[in-house]
Amino acid sequence: MKQNLKTWITHHDDSWWFITIYVGAAVSLSMLISMFWLAAVVFAHGVLEWFALAGKPLRFRAVLWHLKLDIVLVIFALWLAVYMDALFGLVGISAAARASAQLSARFALFEKIFRAVMLTIDDALQVIKALLRKGSKAVQIPASNGSWSLADKLTIGSGMALIVAIVVAPYLTQHSYQQVLAILSSELHPWP
Repeated sequence: MKQNLKTWITHHDDSWWFITIYVGAAVSLSMLISMFWLAAVVFAHGVLEWFALAGKPLRFRAVLWHLKLDIVLVIFALWLAVYMDALFGLVGISAAARASAQLSARFALFEKIFRAVMLTIDDALQVIKALLRKGSKAVQIPASNGSWSLADKLTIGSGMALIVAIVVAPYLTQHSYQQVLAILSSELHPWP
């Protein structure tokens, strides 16, 4: 039993059960409750990776490298929360929604639908990542000489760009720093 559990933990990324539960939990908990639960699911995956990589050199770095896309997807979800009004403002929905209480309810519905679509894309990327990684036996950490793949560069670059966009949001949107922090705090609160 103990050996079976250890084998499953070591090869969890190749398990369709894990992939299904991981993506299902990430989608349902983040959409129905809050983004905190998306981060919690990624953290739980990190714990599995920690045990799977026991005895490996640079274990913490290996776990972070393995979870880089997951972490960027959490950052993307937070970016989406901060820029939701601005995105809807581009198509004129936000101003119309503020003009009428009836339209405001429709705006909330459009916002939920848009968020659901974006999170579905986010989770489709999780499935693609799992399919691409299926069968790989080791986490490949690039050497310090910068031997990153194009996918690695895009993932890390996107994450950095999203973080910068969140930091400069008060200059690009109508939100103040306090409002941005309130949005992030609201999104990362376990119970809305």
